[in-house]
Amino acid sequence: MQNTLSLAELLVLSLVVFNDEKHSKVNTVYAAEDGNVFIEENRAKIHKVKYHTITRTEAEASDGKKSVVVDDLDQGLIAEKTKELQELELVKANYQKMKSLALFFQIETEDQKADTLIAALTEYKSKISE
Repeated sequence: MQNTLSLAELLVLSLVVFNDEKHSKVNTVYAAEDGNVFIEENRAKIHKVKYHTITRTEAEASDGKKSVVVDDLDQGLIAEKTKELQELELVKANYQKMKSLALFFQIETEDQKADTLIAALTEYKSKISE
């Protein structure tokens, strides 16, 4: 069974999405308890994992309230996501996970195609393994 993330952890992941320039006009995301964050609710529904609707206002407000806790949360979450990336097989079948990790680590890509994400994540993995 997959690890489920707390609402506080999902708020942090949502902030990553909201802070991405590509999503500057997005005001609501759908954060699944497995760590995937979707822009479209339909994607969250078909993902078949319990998800939470999080607004930009909620995510930004939670960041200010939890500033002391966020540092610990960020370190734990970063370690967890780094491990997830290192263990993930970078293949097209894992597209959603790759997209989520690219967003989390704020990896800039020219597009969101699977091959582009594979190349970018492979390069990022080699950098963090050094």
